[in-house]
Amino acid sequence: MRGFLAPPSPTLPPASALLDQLQLAYILLDRQGLLVEVNETLLTLTGYTRTEVLGQSYHELFSPLSYREQRQQELLQVLREQAAEPYYEHDLLARDGQLVHLHWQQQLLRDAEGQVSGLWAAGHQMSTVREMPGTASPEAPVYLQEFFNDSHDLILHLKADNSFLFINKAGEETLGYQANELASRSLADIVHPYYRAKLLHQLRRLYEGQALNKLETVLMTRTGRPVHLIGSVSCVRAPGQPLSARVVLHDITDRIKAERLQKVYYSIANLAISARDLPALYGAIHRELSKILETNNLYIALCDDQRTQLRFAYHIDQYPQLNSGASRPFSSGVSEYVIQQGQPRYFSRADLLALLNDGTITAFGRLPEVMLVAPLSVGERTIGVLAVQDYDRADTYAPSDLDILHFISSQVALAIDRKSQEEHLARQNARLNAIFESGTHLLWSVTRRGDLVSFNRNYADSYFRRNGMMPAPGMNLFESERITTAPETHDIISTYYKLALQGQPQQFEVNTPDASGAPLWSSVSLNPIYLPDGSFEEVSARAQDITESKNSQLALAAQEEKFRSIFESFQDIYYRTDDEGFFTIVSPSVRDILGYEPSEVLGKSVQDFYYQPEQPFTLAGELRNREIQLRHQDGQPVTVLINSRITPSGTEGIARDVTEIRQIQDDLRLAKEEAEAALAAKTQFLANMSHELRTPMNGIIGMIDLLHQTGLSAEQADYVDTLRKSSDALLTILNDILDLSKIQAGKLRL
Repeated sequence: MRGFLAPPSPTLPPASALLDQLQLAYILLDRQGLLVEVNETLLTLTGYTRTEVLGQSYHELFSPLSYREQRQQELLQVLREQAAEPYYEHDLLARDGQLVHLHWQQQLLRDAEGQVSGLWAAGHQMSTVREMPGTASPEAPVYLQEFFNDSHDLILHLKADNSFLFINKAGEETLGYQANELASRSLADIVHPYYRAKLLHQLRRLYEGQALNKLETVLMTRTGRPVHLIGSVSCVRAPGQPLSARVVLHDITDRIKAERLQKVYYSIANLAISARDLPALYGAIHRELSKILETNNLYIALCDDQRTQLRFAYHIDQYPQLNSGASRPFSSGVSEYVIQQGQPRYFSRADLLALLNDGTITAFGRLPEVMLVAPLSVGERTIGVLAVQDYDRADTYAPSDLDILHFISSQVALAIDRKSQEEHLARQNARLNAIFESGTHLLWSVTRRGDLVSFNRNYADSYFRRNGMMPAPGMNLFESERITTAPETHDIISTYYKLALQGQPQQFEVNTPDASGAPLWSSVSLNPIYLPDGSFEEVSARAQDITESKNSQLALAAQEEKFRSIFESFQDIYYRTDDEGFFTIVSPSVRDILGYEPSEVLGKSVQDFYYQPEQPFTLAGELRNREIQLRHQDGQPVTVLINSRITPSGTEGIARDVTEIRQIQDDLRLAKEEAEAALAAKTQFLANMSHELRTPMNGIIGMIDLLHQTGLSAEQADYVDTLRKSSDALLTILNDILDLSKIQAGKLRL
């Protein structure tokens, strides 16, 4: 409240004074191990004054000579490595030469920059302890018993035969024994068999007078669980008393578990690299998990992305229902339940029965007494489960073990997923490599500098045929091609490589003669190999030997050129049409015959060029010596003789111009008709003349015959006879002339 002074805050006494009140010794050391501060309790125990102590070396002053150097090195190592054990036991050498046994707690001091500047420690004298039942010492102070019982460390007092004289409350709780249960036991009965021989040997050395500053062992709890402990042990030699040992142990089980867990975690991470295949990985995971958990019954079940199948990739069980690799439909088992929940689960038998009774899960096989199931997750994906179980003991696993399994399951999932991807990539690479090597193509890749990265067998064989040597990874292909390839060819190839290295895919054909000089044609493709970020450092190349096809192509080109020459010099019209009667090819001779340019005809229907479009026949069909009339560009008819045939894509044919031939034929026909008419007139004339000539001649001959019968003188008779002969001769000549005319007229009858 404003106007009133706040009550003064309580003030703590200095640390040394506070520890004096607790009867704890106190020291403060710098980085060299020199004493900077001590309290009165320490001075009282050792018999020194403050002036005699401050500035002195702690171990030079207080450590027994037999192990002074060792302790000095241990202290310097702690300060150098900046790591100190929180608890330890050391004897202090008092001024009078007696040893004072103290149990210490220590902590490093750091400056403002976080660097170690020194160390402080507080310790209590271990002179009397609470004894085991039947051996209690009446001199034991009550406050020391309370102090020991309040300690979190295990404090033991052992006889020389290692039987128990005393155990504090922390020891009873940690090991699960009551003090009266240990009265009839020895330390050897509860130590782990693996560590028993070593511990007994160390204690025997202790009783023989050898110093034993650090003790590390494993004790077994009443239920059989191991407890990892570290601490110190000292031998008690009191006048008139038997030898005994005082042991202060700190429980480091959690630390050991964490260390082992970390080792297992990294081991499983490395297994993804070192395991040869998935079955080997599963077996190795099982072995690693057995170092931190009971794994007599363990399985790994994996599901597909669609969650239609659950495959037990690894299955080790006392009562096997499935074999490793077996599958079942994704249903309502415990594994499916955890996959769907996405959280690790600890199941007791009662938990499983409750889930069975309400229909949440279905039982497959025998129910365990306890079960731990952790999902195997990679990012947001759950790929399966990792499970351990026990059919006999419910205390085999504690709920805290679920955290361990869940922690490990993440690395197991990553290892399985990585190895699965590796096997998938290996199979894919095998397929690609088979394709890479089994095809007829030449495949290779180069860096931006031209270094050969990879190539297949076909490329190696082709390179050998061309250059007489085998290629090798890392060789500079650009330099090699420059040396072994003709300059003009090298320039062509270099140009295409430069364009490809600029990110432009290239496709080209090139002739690279082999070692004998024979042509070797290749069809080459160059493509940049792009990385996910869009950059590229390599170019892949693919080539195919096209020598035979190229030779055929060149031969075909020569034939086409020859055909084109013939085609262009063709006097008749060669044409092709499609199925609908449109011209697709027409020879240049159409220009001479019809007056059209070929470009004016292509793409048009044959109907467009009929002189009489109503003609029932078509050029787009099969014709033999069919004469039709086409329309010339000037509109005049042009008579052509068509021969065509049907092809798979339409028709093809030849049209020959017969206009002049038909004109000649018409002229000949007309001349024939005229000649025949003249011949007919001649025949008719001769027929008429035959009658006109023969009748007078017959009359003359008849009159000569009558004259001859009249009385004629010899001279007259001679004249008449000559006249008769001449008349007969003339008649014969006339008959011959008339018969010749009949022959010419074709009317002579034999």
